[in-house]
Amino acid sequence: MLRSLSMGLIALLMIFGVATAQQDPWIGVAAGGHNGKVILFGIPSMKLLKEIPLGVDIQDVVIGGGTIYAVDKALDKVFAIDLKTLTKTKTISLPSPFGAGSIAITPDGKSLFAAGELTGKVT
Repeated sequence: MLRSLSMGLIALLMIFGVATAQQDPWIGVAAGGHNGKVILFGIPSMKLLKEIPLGVDIQDVVIGGGTIYAVDKALDKVFAIDLKTLTKTKTISLPSPFGAGSIAITPDGKSLFAAGELTGKVT
């Protein structure tokens, strides 16, 4: 499992008030590659908490405002996952063809930006 996670993007997040069955104080988020999933695991136990199928080609994830955002380059979509329920709550469509390879969120969690590899634009 660690070997496959190292191939994807890993972001670590401390979640206050949310605990896994093992009482892990942190949740790790892994995404990347062509399986279209975001993987959530407990830290330090490394116990798999949930695999969330979202699309085709998840390229990047960011965390802000109680939400994990994952961008799918092939589908030109951004998916939102609620940190409390660990479920997909929203799908945001980007202009097509856009080819978003990375996303960023402002420190206050109110604005999300996607960089289009096919267009050279940020939206």
